[in-house]
Amino acid sequence: MSQRTTIQVRDNTRKRLKNLKPYPSVSYDDLLQDMAEQYESEDSVGVK
Repeated sequence: MSQRTTIQVRDNTRKRLKNLKPYPSVSYDDLLQDMAEQYESEDSVGVK
């Protein structure tokens, strides 16, 4: 059983997003950035 590193998971996610191309005008890097910002903002809610 092989362990998947964070880098492998990230690269696989990027490949999937690149293949999906949900919005042609949005790059998958921008999409990942939006997802990361959304996650971080949700994560910080109620922590203070």
